[in-house]
Amino acid sequence: MKNAVVAVYDSDRQFADNLTGRLAELGIACTVCRSLDEARMMLFAPETDVLVFGTEEVGSEVMRFLTQVGRPDACAQVILMVRKNQVRLSIEGMKNGAFDDIYIPFALDALLVRLSLAVGRAKLARRRRQCTGVQQSGKGSPQGRG
Repeated sequence: MKNAVVAVYDSDRQFADNLTGRLAELGIACTVCRSLDEARMMLFAPETDVLVFGTEEVGSEVMRFLTQVGRPDACAQVILMVRKNQVRLSIEGMKNGAFDDIYIPFALDALLVRLSLAVGRAKLARRRRQCTGVQQSGKGSPQGRG
């Protein structure tokens, strides 16, 4: 996963910190999103390949976030980290365009396989946008009026 940029959001910050630490040890450029707003910004940031997204609570803000996952102006692929009681999170995310999901607890190797595939898809989508000359207008972006 050379040159991959991965962002991690989880409402359990210690978990997110530990996961990014493990990924960084493997040479993967990682950042921790400290809020849903920051996760939203990373979803639309052109340099982000994958957003690994999980949360303990499934409230209205999380569900609103999931509706933005598959938008055409989203740059990152999303892998959902799902707890046993969060089937709804997985269904909504996948329905809205999430790349994949993984159930917590998970083996790091299983996440690495999913990350590798998601990074490949993100880079391919980025190349396609460049080849077709499609520019992101900002319309519908988190900063825009959507």
